[in-house]
Amino acid sequence: MWTLKGGKLQNPVETNMVWLDLAASGLGMNDLAEIGKEKGLQLLGNRLIIHYQVSEEALRRLDEVFELALS
Repeated sequence: MWTLKGGKLQNPVETNMVWLDLAASGLGMNDLAEIGKEKGLQLLGNRLIIHYQVSEEALRRLDEVFELALS
């Protein structure tokens, strides 16, 4: 989702952990957390850990966060 919208990653994704390159997108460490809070998500910093228990609704909201952050 992040890279499809133009975001960059700090490291290649090999597991369920993803490190977003926020600086390359002009974002600060707390920007995603603020947008996520508006969408009912608790985000911290530039690392995401995706588990199989994450709901489709949470992923939809995360996509909205990425859209807002990168627009």
